[in-house]
Amino acid sequence: NKDKGKESDKSSKHELALEELQKEFTSYKKEKREQISLVQEQLDTARNQCSTMLAEKTKLASKLEFSDEKHRLLETNSANVTAEMKQYKDKCKEMQSTVTRLQLTNDRLLNENMSSREELNKLRHSIEGNNKTIELLKVSEIKQRSQNEALIRESRTQNMLLSNLQTIQNNLERQEFERKNRTKKKKVPTATLR
Repeated sequence: NKDKGKESDKSSKHELALEELQKEFTSYKKEKREQISLVQEQLDTARNQCSTMLAEKTKLASKLEFSDEKHRLLETNSANVTAEMKQYKDKCKEMQSTVTRLQLTNDRLLNENMSSREELNKLRHSIEGNNKTIELLKVSEIKQRSQNEALIRESRTQNMLLSNLQTIQNNLERQEFERKNRTKKKKVPTATLR
């Protein structure tokens, strides 16, 4: 019974540990899902901004080509457009750097998620093994209990047989004693007559 209690405590502890780990893993998945969603939104925003900036760059390039005829009048505008293009290029570079950094973060989070899944699977396999061991111990205990009950029944039967044999022996001894007494009583008168 003590072994059974210990095994039950171990099983309960394993189940509690699994439940706690599952709660932490659910919370972790939720947090990582939110982070990934935020990263994806930032990636989409960055891509949209890059596309917009590239379109704007193309537009500005067309304006620059068209403005060759009006170079003298639009020289100031041309310088501004060139500066603006540089700013857009710099922003595109920054956005690309951000996209790369976010992609690396996303890859790291995915790796952490896979590692957590592997740990959880290992723990599940361990708990399954312990549960199988507990089941085998329960079956063994039931067999042992059945054997003990059979031995107790056999012992009771033997005790009853011994008791019956003792009763029979007592009856035989009493009958023998009574027979001898009767024989002695019969011999006493005969001796008197002589």
